[in-house]
Amino acid sequence: NKGHSAGILFRSDKYGEKAYRLKLNMLNQRVELSTVEGFKIFPDDDILQSYPIKLKYGDEYELKIVAEGELLEAYLDDELVMSRTSYLYKNGQVGFCVDDAEAVFTDLKVYAINIKHIDSRQSYIC
Repeated sequence: NKGHSAGILFRSDKYGEKAYRLKLNMLNQRVELSTVEGFKIFPDDDILQSYPIKLKYGDEYELKIVAEGELLEAYLDDELVMSRTSYLYKNGQVGFCVDDAEAVFTDLKVYAINIKHIDSRQSYIC
């Protein structure tokens, strides 16, 4: 019943040092989309967008990320909470992040969705 945050890294390098991060920040009561560029003492400096929400310890939350080209969308319990463009990372791996907390991750699904574009970009949901 305590802790700071937990979330998902996506479009990550193999070490998790360069990635996008979508996390539930229990301490500040918000969902945050940020960039990771190495391990920093103050990781909140790289927040791209945040959404205030009442979070409770012990409750389950469903996070969904749609990353299509430079468009990044974040959903919490099927509600779009953030939409943003970013050109920093184009592809990569998926991972988890936990900051001074305990978290359980279940039912992870990562897949490409087929959307036809003139420039043949691929879309990913995780």
